[in-house]
Amino acid sequence: MGNTYMEPVSTVRNPTNVILGLLLGGLIGATAMLFLAPQSGRLTRALLQRKSTELRSRTTDLGKRALAQIESLPTKLRQVTGQSGE
Repeated sequence: MGNTYMEPVSTVRNPTNVILGLLLGGLIGATAMLFLAPQSGRLTRALLQRKSTELRSRTTDLGKRALAQIESLPTKLRQVTGQSGE
């Protein structure tokens, strides 16, 4: 019997699978939180609203910082390679 090497299939490298996994995990976690919440529905809704606002703010900030880094990348690459960019 010959030893044949089969490269393992990695689904982690596929960004779509990672994003879907994160969304599914978040949805399951949120559902569990709603069912296991120790406070009333009104308090839980207020907490969810506050946390979602915080998350939206953090996500927006992170997106802006990522965009700024992407926009500055050509300048950084020119500095590393010693090109003037003209």
